Amino acid sequence: MTDTDAQSTATRPSAAPTGRGTSTRTVAARRAWQEQKRRTTRDSIRRAGRSLLAEHDYDAITVAQIAQRAGVSQMTFFRHFSTKEDFIIGMMIDDETLRMIRAVIAEQPPGTPALRIGQDIAHELVRRLSATELSQMANWVRLIASHPSLLAALHGHRTRWVDTIETLLRPDSPPGQDLGRRMTALLLLDHLVETLSWWAARTDPDAPSPTELADLADEAARAILDATRPS
Repeated sequence: MTDTDAQSTATRPSAAPTGRGTSTRTVAARRAWQEQKRRTTRDSIRRAGRSLLAEHDYDAITVAQIAQRAGVSQMTFFRHFSTKEDFIIGMMIDDETLRMIRAVIAEQPPGTPALRIGQDIAHELVRRLSATELSQMANWVRLIASHPSLLAALHGHRTRWVDTIETLLRPDSPPGQDLGRRMTALLLLDHLVETLSWWAARTDPDAPSPTELADLADEAARAILDATRPS
C-alpha cells in the first residue's frame, strides 16, 4: 500500500448500519468521500506528471515513473487515465477547467450564440489562470501538436467532450437528440481548441500573452461569422 492509499484509508468514513441498513446520510457521506478521494488522487498524478515534464522529454517519461512520483500504483494510474496520451490530454482539460466551462455556460441567457460562449470561455481562462498556468497550458498544447499519438488521443476525446458540452447547454436532455444543440457544441469546442492551438504556436514561449489569447478568441469568432455571412 502506498502512502497516498494509506492516508485515504485512514480518512475513510465508516458506514455504520442502522436498523434498516446503511442510512441515507452515511451513503451520501461515503459518496462525497469517494469523489474527494478521486479528485485528490488525480491531482497527485497530475502534479507528478507536471514535475516530470519539467525535467524530461515526454517520450522519456513512463507511466511507472509518473505513478511512483505520485505515490500510487500503476493500477491506480490506469483507473484514472487509460493511457499516457490520455493523461496528457487530461492535464490540459482537467476537472477545474471543466468546472469553469460549466460555470460560464450556466451564466449564459438562453439562445446565446456558440461563438459568444466560446469567447467568454477564453476570456475567463485569461482571467482565472496565473502566468505559470498559462505557460503550462501553452506547453501542453505545443506538446500535443508535435506528437501524432497525442493528436490522435485529442481527437479520440472529441465525441465525449461534445457530449459533455451538449449536456451543459441543456442538462434536462440527453446528448445527441437535437441537431442544433449538437452543432452548437461542436462549434464551441472547435472554436476553443483552434484558438488555443493558434495562440500556443504564436505566443512567446517564455512569457505567453493572455491578451493574445483573448484577442485570438475574438478574431476567430469574427472570422467564422464573416465566412458564414451571406455575400
